[in-house]
Amino acid sequence: MKKLLLIGVTALLLRKKLLKKQPIDKVGRIIRMYYINIDLTKNGIKIVNHFYSKWLTYNDKNDDKTDARVVDIKTLEKYYTRILAEQNIV
Repeated sequence: MKKLLLIGVTALLLRKKLLKKQPIDKVGRIIRMYYINIDLTKNGIKIVNHFYSKWLTYNDKNDDKTDARVVDIKTLEKYYTRILAEQNIV
């Protein structure tokens, strides 16, 4: 589950152009799922820690809906939009 959780987050970071380097190899596999500030764009630095915190809190429940939460793209997008507003990023 942890790997699926991070794949969703990495895909969102890539889609929103918050990463400086491409985390996907030539075959389409995600080769990196953790990032430090040097890997992130200016907005990525402002967003990523808040985003991971919210997303991990949302998924840190042991119940029968865990698998559904891990792939919940709507909530991923909602958290991203909320953090943009909180950080005053347009």
